[in-house]
Amino acid sequence: MHVFRRYAVPALQAIVGVSAIQALTIVSLALASTAVVSPITPVARADDLAGFHAALDATRQHSRAALAHLHAGELPLAEMEISRLRESFGLLIERYGAERQAASKDKTAYATTVVDIPLRIVTAQMMIAFGRPDIAANSLVAVCRSLGTLHDPPERAAATTCDPE
Repeated sequence: MHVFRRYAVPALQAIVGVSAIQALTIVSLALASTAVVSPITPVARADDLAGFHAALDATRQHSRAALAHLHAGELPLAEMEISRLRESFGLLIERYGAERQAASKDKTAYATTVVDIPLRIVTAQMMIAFGRPDIAANSLVAVCRSLGTLHDPPERAAATTCDPE
């Protein structure tokens, strides 16, 4: 947590313009959202790449749906999709996280991405609550792109499939 207080909190303060307490809350919520544990979720095998990609694509679909709702001005629906995105990502990491990290060529980049995504999801939720759907949309585009980098091999078109139209 010390690393997050040292780096993530000042970054959030500078980018989003929130107080240190709000930034620490965002970081804490992001970390907590990745700690969802379900005893009934089966542990995936490292070679279950097709299942991982299907779960990853389903998670990305929630980010795209949330973006579409934001652009249409449908904030309650966007909030609902962001909640689904957070839950879907938590389940994805719970089921496949350790195995995919072990199979990853760049373990540091993988770990950074897996920590960054929930931080951006929670940021999107808070920005909607603060009346800043434009910043929420930026966070969701970054989430969608980051999810594309988790593909094995990474999707080259991840950036263009996430951009708002």
